Amino acid sequence: MNNLRMDLTGKTVLVLKKVLKPSITDRRFLCEAGFGCFKNTNGKQIYGKWLCDNKDGNITGYDVESLVEII
Repeated sequence: MNNLRMDLTGKTVLVLKKVLKPSITDRRFLCEAGFGCFKNTNGKQIYGKWLCDNKDGNITGYDVESLVEII
C-alpha cells in the first residue's frame, strides 16, 4: 500500500522530505517493484532507483508524497 493508493510501478514519485537526510535535495524516486507499489496490498516496501544518481534503493509506500511529471 502507498499514500497515493494507486499503482506506482514504473512511475516517478517525490519522497517526503522529512524521511530523508537534510543534505538530500533531489527527492525523485523511480518505483520498479515491491508490494508498496500497489494500492490493495499489505506490504509497504518499494524498490527502484534514485533519479539523482541512478543508484538502487528502497522506500516505503508511506514515504511517497506525490507523483512527478516527467516531460
